[in-house]
Amino acid sequence: MNHARVAPAGGHRPAALTCAATGAPVPGKDETAIRLRMAQWVDGYNRGDIPAMLDVLSEDYQEDVQGLPGINDKRGFGRDLSEIFSKYQSHITSVMDQVYTLGDAGFDRGHYVAIYTPKDGGPAITRRGRYMEVWAFEDGVWRVRYVTDIPESAVGNMTAM
Repeated sequence: MNHARVAPAGGHRPAALTCAATGAPVPGKDETAIRLRMAQWVDGYNRGDIPAMLDVLSEDYQEDVQGLPGINDKRGFGRDLSEIFSKYQSHITSVMDQVYTLGDAGFDRGHYVAIYTPKDGGPAITRRGRYMEVWAFEDGVWRVRYVTDIPESAVGNMTAM
């Protein structure tokens, strides 16, 4: 099963952000807009709010997790999140190491720690890794189109997930 992609932590849930009155990307402000969208994603994750998380993803979103077969799409990712949240109390923190935009495309990369505490008891599972995301400016907002997740060795029983 694919695991959740992460983004920098944020204590609020910003609305979808349009970078300019014209709805076009704006150099310099786009990096801030992406950081706000990432904060929305993390806040949604930590609250278990799948619709808030999926709002940050493009309709043609794809996820590639190193070590797992195949590529997941937006619908499959939502199913995976639902399964994770049904079994675990999950919390993610992360650091965005870099974000860059050029016109209506951008990328960010960073690293994260996710802690999964089984709802039925047992030891928590800690997962660390790195990620890189490709963003597209669509309909006046930035959305993740593609993510590569590179997990490190997990501490705990990963087969339970």
